[in-house]
Amino acid sequence: MNRIAIRRENKNHWEKRVPLVPDDVVKLVAEGIPIAVQPSMVRAFPGEAYSTAGATVRENIEKADLILGVKEVPPSYFQRPAAWMFFSHTIKGQPQNMPALRALMDSGSTLFDYELIANEEGQRLVFFGRHAGYAGAIETLVALSKRWQSQGHHHPFTRLRQPYEYTDLAEALTDLNEIGKKIENQGLPEGLPALRIVLMGAGNVSDGVRKVLDALPTRWHQPEDYLALSDDISSKVVHATILRERDMVAPRDEAHEFDLQDFYDHPEKYRPQVARFLAKTTAVITSYYWDDRYPRYITNADLKELSTADDFCLQVIGDITCDIDGSVEPTIHPTDPGDPIYTFDPRTGTHKDGLQPGGISIMAVDNLLCELSVDASHSFSSALAPFIPSLANADFSASTMAESGLPTILQRACIVWRGELTEAWQELKTPLDTYGNTE
Repeated sequence: MNRIAIRRENKNHWEKRVPLVPDDVVKLVAEGIPIAVQPSMVRAFPGEAYSTAGATVRENIEKADLILGVKEVPPSYFQRPAAWMFFSHTIKGQPQNMPALRALMDSGSTLFDYELIANEEGQRLVFFGRHAGYAGAIETLVALSKRWQSQGHHHPFTRLRQPYEYTDLAEALTDLNEIGKKIENQGLPEGLPALRIVLMGAGNVSDGVRKVLDALPTRWHQPEDYLALSDDISSKVVHATILRERDMVAPRDEAHEFDLQDFYDHPEKYRPQVARFLAKTTAVITSYYWDDRYPRYITNADLKELSTADDFCLQVIGDITCDIDGSVEPTIHPTDPGDPIYTFDPRTGTHKDGLQPGGISIMAVDNLLCELSVDASHSFSSALAPFIPSLANADFSASTMAESGLPTILQRACIVWRGELTEAWQELKTPLDTYGNTE
């Protein structure tokens, strides 16, 4: 039986999430699985809760066979062969994480990534996604509230707090319901146009955003109907639309029709068309998968052109996706909950820290999930716990992964086996050679 440990997160003081909550540890320990937990001063669940659950709370986890974490692990932590499972953020060949991947391989270790635990159809099974949507939507509305306040508007959103200031999502939704009642009864104050929100993407994160927006009197429009909204629409309703791929891009060759699989296979054949939705939009929220094969959806040039119109009213881009210099060009660096926004001036193409007059607020918190740590951890743990017995009984000393006894679903989630890239991830050799220096 493999010894399992939960490491202390150390990326920043905001990270309070855990891969397994005490309630699930109780059940796993009852199955005879030994679990150790490193103490932490910031973790959402106290050490005493894990002790009560039957885990051993101790600093030294060097004897663990499998170490579970949440965020990336620094290169210096890979000193001996062990199996690791965490969000490595390496599968796109991310340069900043290649040194850690190289160090893990040099130590002879094994790496599983939660992002790769998926069924035969490719649907992810262990994820925090919806909670990123919850927190990202709230942070976007808070950013909007602060912008309106700075412009001298008194409005219902002033009572809304950042997600980490709430006990849980339910408490935040209670505040949003009260805000929604005021909007429904009184509308937005004079001087503010009706609130229009564009949600880009339709997956798990998008579902989370939609749940938050549905706590308000939100009317969802089809994309083309959203474009046709008049200037005098009611301010007692939040007007929103969801953009899917067919709405965000169009074939470069006008003789061709949009085809989703063709877009996935040949994204270079498509051009972005998001700008047409932004002219009279108040806030944009992103919630999709993106890599540099795909076109940029929101460009500085588009925003500059749009900003010349007198009725341009885009206040906030809530970039939950947060691909730096990626799909949203004005997102140039991530932020954290302590300083969640910076300001982009579309006319000059320049950025300034924090909330500034004019321009557009960019909300780019890259660890949104830590703002709802308790809720997010419970959801994640319930999805991960069923896989722990298989990991506890695997033979990590086997010369090949096929001989380990791991089920296929976990073999697919393995990037490195005993210091070597698995067959499915040989493509990481190039970024490793380019960026993988650990010195």
